[in-house]
Formats: sequence, C-alpha cells, structure tokens
Amino acid sequence: REAVEEAKAQREQAREEFKARKEAAKDEWEAKREEFKQRLSEIKDERKKRTVELLDLRTEKMVERWVEHWNKVLSRLTEILAKIESRADKAEVAGQDVSSVRAAIAEAEAAIAEAQAAVNELAGKAFVIEITDEENLGQNVSDTVHQVRQELQAVREKVRAARQAVLDALHALQAIRGVDEIEIETE
Repeated sequence: REAVEEAKAQREQAREEFKARKEAAKDEWEAKREEFKQRLSEIKDERKKRTVELLDLRTEKMVERWVEHWNKVLSRLTEILAKIESRADKAEVAGQDVSSVRAAIAEAEAAIAEAQAAVNELAGKAFVIEITDEENLGQNVSDTVHQVRQELQAVREKVRAARQAVLDALHALQAIRGVDEIEIETE
C-alpha cells in the first residue's frame, strides 16, 4: 500500500510539473498566437484563411488530447509498477531471489521518467503555423503538421518503451516460482 501511495504522490508531482511547464509556455504560445492571427488577417482568400485557422486549432486540440492521454497512461503504469514492487517485496521476505525483478523495476522507473519528461516537454511546446506569405501557405501548413506528427511519434515511442519496461518487470516477477501463493502477515 505504501508503494502504491508513493507512486500516486510521484504521479501528482509529475502532474504539477506538467502544469507548471504548461503555464511557463503559455506566454510564448500567446505571443505566437497573436503573430499568427495578425499574419492570418493579411491573407485575402477567405477559404484559405478558414482552412488554416481550423487546421491550427485542430493541431492544438490533438496535441492536448494526446498529452492528457499519455499522462493517464503513465499514471496507470506507475501504479502497476508499485504493485509489482509490492509483490517483489513479499517474495523477498519469503526468501526468494528478486534481483532480476529489482533491476527490471529500476529500468521501468527510468523509462517512465523519460516518457513523462517527453510528455511534459511536448505540453510546453507551441505549434503555431508560421505564415510567411499566401503563396507558401500550403507548404507552411504542411511543415507544421509534419513537425507535430514527428513530435507525437517520438513521445509515443517513449510511452511504448515505458509500457514494455513495466511488462518486462511483470514477466521478471512472474518468473519467480510460487510468487502468487506467497502470503505475508502484516501487523
């Protein structure tokens, strides 16, 4: 229970760090947003203007949704890892060798921390379409969308690596004979 509570406290701290990072990036984002709106007003074609505005808004919302999703995933992975650690503690008290489980847990914690740092960094970035002129508008939109996809893919890979590391820790725990039957009296 203590490990689970500690994991929840760590997740709460990560959320606070995420919120602080987002607040710090808010000024930069607002400045870029103002420049974007000013540049957008220079475009004469109303259809292009609406399309670019919608794409910009869609990109922003997509990044927010993914960041929120990954924060939930990492939170759940931390809780699962705490449970694995608790079971490893019980196995250790029962005289089992849990060194491989401890190593896998350490790797999983590092992978989760790396993924959380990537999610926090992504949350702090402002993806605003750079508008140079009306002729290059399509290329500017394409470049921004491509950049967002690359960033999302990089974070996705780190979250997948964290998930795999937690799964490896679980497999290491399952490799211990009789770990599911171990009952330890608590006072």
